[in-house]
Amino acid sequence: MLQPVAVGMDDAPAGRAEPGVEAEDDHGVTRRRAKEMAAAATLVTEAEYARRESDILRALDASARQISSFASRLRVFV
Repeated sequence: MLQPVAVGMDDAPAGRAEPGVEAEDDHGVTRRRAKEMAAAATLVTEAEYARRESDILRALDASARQISSFASRLRVFV
């Protein structure tokens, strides 16, 4: 029996769509995945970004001080 085929790359196959199969956009993203990505995206204000950046820099500085302290204690035993 003959099966329907797509004529060109942009053409959908003839016949009914299969249940549970989603069409993809030009970038290979399904409509469901696009909705999930949009829901996961958050808008960060400039003030929130600055606060987060400050928190990260503070944590990095504390880590650097701990590493420096640890390294200075190692020199005693060398």
